[in-house]
Amino acid sequence: MDVQKRLNILFISAKQSSNDSMSDILTSLNHRLTHYISCEKGIASLRATPDIYDLIMIDIVAFANDAIETVKMVRMMEDLLKETWRPIVLLTDGVESKLIVDGLHAGADDFLASPFNKELVEAKLIATNRLFGLRKSHSEQYNQLQKESLTDVLTGISNRRHFKDILKKEMVKAQRHDRAMCIAYFDLDHFKAINDGLGHDAGDEVLRKVSSAISETLRAEDSFGRLGGEEFCICMPDTSLNEALIPSERYRLMIEKLTIEYNNKPINVTASFGVTEFKPFLHDINSLLAHADEALYKSKHQGRNQVTLLPYSYFEKVACSEI
Repeated sequence: MDVQKRLNILFISAKQSSNDSMSDILTSLNHRLTHYISCEKGIASLRATPDIYDLIMIDIVAFANDAIETVKMVRMMEDLLKETWRPIVLLTDGVESKLIVDGLHAGADDFLASPFNKELVEAKLIATNRLFGLRKSHSEQYNQLQKESLTDVLTGISNRRHFKDILKKEMVKAQRHDRAMCIAYFDLDHFKAINDGLGHDAGDEVLRKVSSAISETLRAEDSFGRLGGEEFCICMPDTSLNEALIPSERYRLMIEKLTIEYNNKPINVTASFGVTEFKPFLHDINSLLAHADEALYKSKHQGRNQVTLLPYSYFEKVACSEI
């Protein structure tokens, strides 16, 4: 570890820098201070630029309960906004023990008591920065594992499990707020012929290129996932069945026009789409996907490379005819 690392410190103290022994020590240790003389201004700075600080120091004696509330606010911001955790060190005169205890309970990590000793301050900052580095490393590893568990390794989009979780949440919102929602289920036509004729590496390249093309043009409110093999699904909130035709047709045409090459050989690919509407209190996730799959089957049966819309009334008629 680089013990000489220069820290960017959010320094909240009622004293002016030139008269503050702690600020003099920190400056002499080559750390950079951003000094605020009120907790309110310190929090405002943290909200505006949350990623620039390695450490927060707060004079708990000068601000008392305001300092404790500031500590709570920092930890709450980290939880709600998923910001990087950063250490909080309280500055005290060594007398107000209850304030120190309350501050540590609120989320502070350590304290320094005056009169401040340069060697002790340096040692504590090194130790605190070590904890910061370890926690940051663990957080990055956890986030990477989370991403891998939610993401399809080949294409980088949502995997089946993650997409179904997204779809369930969108179904709940559509049902709660009585809003339209559709899904477009599609797969790539004659994909087996690509794998058999050119090899699985070529098939993987096709899946990556199609996924990338859809992702880059996906509407902001929509979600996109790979359900397996060459099968994909797009969730379209606040979209009626007729409205869903426009983006679905655009995606179909975009796939048809894709330029895909593998080993200097062009690969032409098309896709068949099945689109259906979500009906609150009538669909669960399995029946919704099954209805979209039925619409996709009709596109395949009618010649492929097309979009088929099936309203919920279609499935009601089918159900009645089977009785």
